[in-house]
Amino acid sequence: MQTAAAATPAPLNKWTWWVEGGAQALSGADSNVFGFTSPFAASHPQWGWDGAIGVDYRIDAAWHLSGDFRYGQTGERSKSSNPVSTFSFFNGLFTSTTAVTGKNSAERKETNWAADFMAGRDLGLGIGDSSQVKLGVRIAQIRGTTNGSASWNAPVWNSPTSTAVITVNHTRSYKQTNKFLGAGPRLALEGNVPLARWWPRAEKWSIDYMGGVAALVGPRSVNQTVSISNSGPAANCLSGCPQNLSNSSTGFVPNPDAMIGVSYALMPGMKLSLNYRVDAYLDALKIVDANNRIKNADRIYSGPNLRLTFNF
Repeated sequence: MQTAAAATPAPLNKWTWWVEGGAQALSGADSNVFGFTSPFAASHPQWGWDGAIGVDYRIDAAWHLSGDFRYGQTGERSKSSNPVSTFSFFNGLFTSTTAVTGKNSAERKETNWAADFMAGRDLGLGIGDSSQVKLGVRIAQIRGTTNGSASWNAPVWNSPTSTAVITVNHTRSYKQTNKFLGAGPRLALEGNVPLARWWPRAEKWSIDYMGGVAALVGPRSVNQTVSISNSGPAANCLSGCPQNLSNSSTGFVPNPDAMIGVSYALMPGMKLSLNYRVDAYLDALKIVDANNRIKNADRIYSGPNLRLTFNF
């Protein structure tokens, strides 16, 4: 009597690649230009874009190695103001002091990137065909720059007894850079749940999920450089003008992130996903507040994206 041969299990795909792109919203406090007594911040753009690429290599029936890289940018946003500043002018004979209303404008731009290198293990949690716990390291950078220029025009008398005046122009161009670069361990859980478990006709649909947390350590800094030009008699800004600034320290930045989405199988080994992602960096950037004091601020990125995944 012959017995039926046991079915040969389907071979496991060794490689999984994915690419994605979408919109990115940025939330977090703005950084003011250091030195203005009338607070001024070139507000960061609320929306931008991001893109990412990742790979997962299956070592055996349980273990994986994976890596990914993500880059985002919020573009540029412009803002202007009319700062009131106090100047002293020396025309070669005497010094005069006066308050002058000027013109100021600046642009703000922010970028961010993160790279993960992880080892993972499949889990039998009953929550999906593919669930994996990962442990590894994340490296991340956030960088914001404000570029601007402020100028003041003031009438200066030629002498104490003369009614003749000349116009003095005082201009200050400035650049402020806020930066964080950190690295640290990251733990994550990710996978998918086929909808056919509850709805047999949805065999091509699934729910994708990811949740993770990283503990990043690295330098946080804020630097502002100012260049000055004058026309006419020497002008000295006593208060209310951009000033040079340099401040840095090493800090700890908690970094939780999560993703939820729905996928559709385009063909065997390929699927398209619509996801929503949140990535938070707490106390990541050194900024200048409205009182010219230095503080730490969060950066939270979120938004929808499309991901194409293929296995072989």
